[in-house]
Amino acid sequence: QPRSLAVYDNQLVVAGNQYSAEPALLRWDGTSMTPFGPELLGWVNQLTIFNGELIAGGAMTLNPGNIDVSVARWDGAHWNDFAPGLPGEAFAFAVEGNALYATTSLRHPGGGWSSVISRRDGTSWTSWTPDLDGYVTALAFHGSHLVAGGTFQHGGTAFANNIAAWTGAEWQPFGVGFGLNGIVSALAVFNGDLIAGGAFTS
Repeated sequence: QPRSLAVYDNQLVVAGNQYSAEPALLRWDGTSMTPFGPELLGWVNQLTIFNGELIAGGAMTLNPGNIDVSVARWDGAHWNDFAPGLPGEAFAFAVEGNALYATTSLRHPGGGWSSVISRRDGTSWTSWTPDLDGYVTALAFHGSHLVAGGTFQHGGTAFANNIAAWTGAEWQPFGVGFGLNGIVSALAVFNGDLIAGGAFTS
């Protein structure tokens, strides 16, 4: 099942979910579809380009070594852990300048899940738990604001239904009204406009 697309090295890269030993990524060279880096297995939820490199996020395994990773980096020949790694499963990326943002989902020992947003602008990650009462499954920058989409109702004390903008100090509702009436699973900027995809009607 395809989950994400990216153009890298003039080829279309397709990410999906694999339960078997098949590669999680394929690439289309204009003629045929072939495995892209067969050492990366598992679930790939998102692809992005950061500093000219292809980045994959999900719940993945790197071989050899059977190493569990949430974010992996293609160095031009092989997939590598984007060390230090992030715990949990990565769902979305956003890029602003020289910084890469990622959202991951963590399962608590006593049950339940929470989302974590992390920022990488060098060799390490800085992570924080967003004050959103649900899950974050999409990220994008619109103007100077980081916009999060997913399934939640509040950002801090503000009512922000499934989509919210981080001002650097607090979450605010994004757009007209208080958000969207269903899950937001994808965000992208096109011609200056923020485009949201998901299961909603208004």
